[in-house]
Amino acid sequence: MIFENLITKVLGETFLLHFDVISCGSDVDPVYEIRPRDSELELFYLRLSIRNRIRVIVEFFPEKYSANLVHEMGEASDTKKKLFENIAKSIVKAGISLTVSINETEIDFLNLQQYGTQWNQLHMKVTKLAGSDQYFSILSHPEDIIDIVQDFMGLILALVEVQYIEDNSFESEGDQYSLISTRYERSKKNRLYCLKVHGTKCKICGFDFEAVYGEAGKGFIHVHHRTPVSEMGDNYIVDPVNDLIPLCPNCHCMIHSTRPEYTVEEIEAMFNRTLISED
Repeated sequence: MIFENLITKVLGETFLLHFDVISCGSDVDPVYEIRPRDSELELFYLRLSIRNRIRVIVEFFPEKYSANLVHEMGEASDTKKKLFENIAKSIVKAGISLTVSINETEIDFLNLQQYGTQWNQLHMKVTKLAGSDQYFSILSHPEDIIDIVQDFMGLILALVEVQYIEDNSFESEGDQYSLISTRYERSKKNRLYCLKVHGTKCKICGFDFEAVYGEAGKGFIHVHHRTPVSEMGDNYIVDPVNDLIPLCPNCHCMIHSTRPEYTVEEIEAMFNRTLISED
């Protein structure tokens, strides 16, 4: 149950959703089914398979009430589909094989717009092979496997909208969790994929918290909205690749030190002028 609980924890913290994870395979070739909770609806599940410790496969399977969900994914806005494409690029860049089929036809997942909005069937699958000196283990290297599941779940949720609800069972920790529905606050997911594309070094000064502070600094960085949040309309959808940028706290504070705030380019020019004058 330790691995199942770890998947639930990581996915829950990343996407602010409840997940149920059950084991349905053998100790040799473990298989897990991962489902987001959504009232009493059976929408979809992911099947995670680990084969011979050298191959990880994650597949998307629609369930009993998935028809409306698949239709909604097909009718997703161009902005959402662009987010899907950006996540797909990051998956492929990590050496993971990805296939996507719409209406039983394998498609170019980097150009979703050309396939229209009439989605009746959807199948997605990722496969990751271990390197020559690597193996996949739920005991010694669970994070390698969970990273793949996390990326794949993000790919799906890029096209799905989620509505926040209060869940009293988490009240003591102050958490909010979600239901797949009609609206989705994307801040945490956008941060995740901003950092997947841009990394965790400051884009202005290059400061790397992990390089300086070791494990304590791993993953630490601020994420800045190029368009101020106060200027975003109710229907504004953030593009995590182009709208967000990782910055260290110093550079981030400098941007917000005046009104109207400095642009990233202005602070970068100031920083570069200082470097030149020191030389």
